[in-house]
Amino acid sequence: MLTGGGSWANAADTAGRCFNGTFCPAGFSRAPDLLRDACPKASYCPVATPAPIPCPAGRYNGLTGQDSLADCIFSPAGYYAIANSTAPNGLCEPGFYCPVSSTGPREIPCPNRTYLPEYGGASVSDCSTCVAGGYCPLGSANPIACPRGYYCLTAVGRPLPCPPGTYGNATGLTRVQECTACDGGYYCDGYALTAPRGLCEKGFYCISGSNTSTPVNVVRLDSLNISDVGSICPRGSYCPQGAIRPVPCPSGTFNSRIGADSLADCTSCSPGYYCEGVGNFQPTGFCLDGYYCIGGASLPTQYEAQPGYVSSAGASNQTACSPGTYNMQLRQTTCTGCPEGFYCPISGLATYIPYPCVPGHYCPPGTIDPVKCPAGTFSNAVGNVNVSQCTLCT
Repeated sequence: MLTGGGSWANAADTAGRCFNGTFCPAGFSRAPDLLRDACPKASYCPVATPAPIPCPAGRYNGLTGQDSLADCIFSPAGYYAIANSTAPNGLCEPGFYCPVSSTGPREIPCPNRTYLPEYGGASVSDCSTCVAGGYCPLGSANPIACPRGYYCLTAVGRPLPCPPGTYGNATGLTRVQECTACDGGYYCDGYALTAPRGLCEKGFYCISGSNTSTPVNVVRLDSLNISDVGSICPRGSYCPQGAIRPVPCPSGTFNSRIGADSLADCTSCSPGYYCEGVGNFQPTGFCLDGYYCIGGASLPTQYEAQPGYVSSAGASNQTACSPGTYNMQLRQTTCTGCPEGFYCPISGLATYIPYPCVPGHYCPPGTIDPVKCPAGTFSNAVGNVNVSQCTLCT
């Protein structure tokens, strides 16, 4: 029988709860004291603790006899502490920063396009902007030298490829103008080339009359203007080897990149969208309200939403009406709430008629399961709509 305890003022009681700052394992037969039973470092012990509670990650405690979580000190900015620590475990690693109460040496990575070479970063302001000629992905300790075939502006998180018509034969390029123009008599048909590719090949078209199989002018990436001797194949088309003109991607497909060389590069129109006509470089638009497009649609009305289902613009499938609702018509965008006197127990209902409210129950609007008449009442009628229709027992 407990006769008190729980505080140091009751230390003389024969039994009781373990005092704050101490712990009492099972079978403890004496009053605890801070000499033999003090809560150890890296822990805290509230009243009546059978075992020390470790300080959580992000906190530490270097003293014995502590009795609350507040006694576990937050690790300072720039440092981290794992669970059950008596002191901060170390400095934050390069490429990362550790605000107050950090739990590991890589608490928060320096953002994309920044870097931090030192230990002990405390906030995002310690991360420096990436310098030109290098790139800095998430958590960078130092800029990574821009590889051949790429250029790196100031503050980039990944290298930018030298565009078609150029190549990069050196590392550390700092701007697109440093990409070397493709040599005469050759073609550069892709991104990030480190040398000319070779003679005109698939992915390009060469108009009759050219004195070389390498197009002189390359189409700009932000334009569909065609040069007089040929160019890289534009978006929305593909160019097999020996093509005289770009072949438009067929209806129901699109191609968003330049330099495609086969029909397989024409992507089936994305679910929820339609691709009308030929030569699309992106989907024409969303599938219409009341319809859904599962992919490869050439019109915005690929499939109708069926009774019991609805769909809205851009839908890739029809959605079943939820329990408590129904839909009797085609091409609807919303479901109707179940009417009073009926219940709609399942999803995808096309009609509520087979589900009149059963005797002994009532069904307000939107009912999923009939509500039982309260104890002491009854009803033998079908289609009750509210509790007032439940009759008191005689």
